[in-house]
Amino acid sequence: MSDGSVCLAEYVRRRGEQKLHAHVSTPIISSVTLSKREFGTLAPREALRGKEWTLPEEVAKRFCRLTSPLCYQHAPQPDWVTDAHIDARVGSVEDGVARVSYAGRISSVHVAGGGGKISQQKVTLTGQGLYDTEAKRLRSLLIVGPGTLLWTEAPDQPVPFDALAEWELQASEGSSNEN
Repeated sequence: MSDGSVCLAEYVRRRGEQKLHAHVSTPIISSVTLSKREFGTLAPREALRGKEWTLPEEVAKRFCRLTSPLCYQHAPQPDWVTDAHIDARVGSVEDGVARVSYAGRISSVHVAGGGGKISQQKVTLTGQGLYDTEAKRLRSLLIVGPGTLLWTEAPDQPVPFDALAEWELQASEGSSNEN
């Protein structure tokens, strides 16, 4: 975007055919917008093989939407997150492209206005990004993972789901604008 922020597509879909709570309608298609600074934490400071870093917790929390197959108005928010940790590592550098791997987890809890827990959800994430070592910017990002939603009213019936976040640099020929 013109201010340097980036919008990643998100997709969450439940697995299985079990009867779900009235608020579960999948697939859920949404997005998360990261500021230029937040998005920059997904890229290596140095594109050297073996270089490792951990995303700041506030950035990992921005992927909270991936923790649940709930419809948008009941979607997890960053302040619902109870655990968020995403590590990154440069796996290889070849022909001006660094391959970055991501691994982590995010857990969240939905609490009702009266303080009662409605649901808790978690997702385990893994992914890859391609980083252009000459332009010093990410070219693409794909993060996926399996998750589980537990309803307080049916704690013995976990709802399994899969989550995905993706982004790819889109620039018009001769343009430096990123999407």
